[in-house]
Amino acid sequence: MGNVSSKNEESAGRVGKLRASYYLFVEGLDLLRKDPKILSLALFANVLSFVFTTVIFLLYLWINVSAVGAERFLARLDIPNFETPYSLALVTGFVFVLINVLYQTVIMHMVSSRIEGKTVTVRAAMEYAEDRGAIILEWAIVSSIVMTVFSLLSDVSKGWLTSATLMLFIIWVIGVFLVVPAIATERTNLPNALVCSFRAMKNVWVETVVAGIILGLLSMIISFGAIALFVLVFAFFVGMLGSVWAASPILPALLLALILVAILFFSFIFAMHSILRLVLYRYSVHGCSMHLPRHRSDFVLSALRKNK
Repeated sequence: MGNVSSKNEESAGRVGKLRASYYLFVEGLDLLRKDPKILSLALFANVLSFVFTTVIFLLYLWINVSAVGAERFLARLDIPNFETPYSLALVTGFVFVLINVLYQTVIMHMVSSRIEGKTVTVRAAMEYAEDRGAIILEWAIVSSIVMTVFSLLSDVSKGWLTSATLMLFIIWVIGVFLVVPAIATERTNLPNALVCSFRAMKNVWVETVVAGIILGLLSMIISFGAIALFVLVFAFFVGMLGSVWAASPILPALLLALILVAILFFSFIFAMHSILRLVLYRYSVHGCSMHLPRHRSDFVLSALRKNK
């Protein structure tokens, strides 16, 4: 009898976690819908990351061309098998993480304030993130170095070392998944933020996986839909214009529209990723009974707005 009761509790727990995953994901969408400024911040972060990483790459090319000449540099570049130099990967990784974590902190502070019933301006949220500038800088340095080391190990390791490197990489990625929410919500140092992330992930790894799958499926549907629409519109205009379609300004306009859609899509993913990580962290830290209510809003109120 005791075994049956234990199995029923485990089954109820699994159902509760799946329902919690759905509630948390839908709450993330709802938070994004209620505050369009979050998507604007995500858009700005993506554009800024693209601009800075492009500038760094062009600077890398300019330095190498100036040093050895364009012909010699292109001759040894081996474009079909080009691999990013570790120094370039380290610098671009640092800039990318720094910009992304800064704007994720801004978004998380705005979302956290909205959950608690407060109103925060973008300027105030930026000042809040700047106040955490030191720990954000530390995390950007540590994260970029660790990722570069893993890249180096994956290139030089063989046999069982390759499997060990992959295993360590997976553990690292999962363990630090909630570091940024810890940085954004806790007044602490980086080692404690890492500990908070690992502890939080132990509590919400099921919800994280399920919410990630939901976001991945939604992203796939949106991306396939956008590509299908582009192909249909492109085929329509090619059929209508015939052989003169290449000289028509419609093709550049379609390509520009596709680029804009892609930017908006990645901004949506950035915003949802930031919101979900914050919501999962708050849910893990504050806790909530697994006897979930039928209505999502009741669950969100009990799980997210609960004071520490």
